[in-house]
Amino acid sequence: MRTPGRGFFSGGAVAFIVVGLMHLTAQLQPPPPGAEAAHDAMVAFTVTALGRTWSISDAYDVLSVSFAALSILVGVLDLYVLRALQPAGASLRGLARVNGLGALALATIAGLRSVAPPLYLYAVVTLLFMVSARRSRAPA
Repeated sequence: MRTPGRGFFSGGAVAFIVVGLMHLTAQLQPPPPGAEAAHDAMVAFTVTALGRTWSISDAYDVLSVSFAALSILVGVLDLYVLRALQPAGASLRGLARVNGLGALALATIAGLRSVAPPLYLYAVVTLLFMVSARRSRAPA
């Protein structure tokens, strides 16, 4: 028997993966035209801590790639849980709510900083998980 909400949950999981891949792809591109001065300033500004020296650009790259990897990981884990554990009803509802709240937090952070692409993308992810949570119920 198919649990209501599974399709939206799968969509949210795949959307997490797609957003992570888009973020990673954008990060691997050279700086856009006109941003060279900002990039050069980030490379020039260095920090030394714990016996290591790195630039602000290095820290930005690590955080950005880590964020993309974690977004992909969450999506893959969601697909695994959905397939391997076959959560039904309340279990799927709870998992969808947790994912929806996480995506909402990411959309909110992007919105507070006025960065449109992640705001809109994570708003879609939030919507998919919230619809999944709403539609999920215990099988009859």
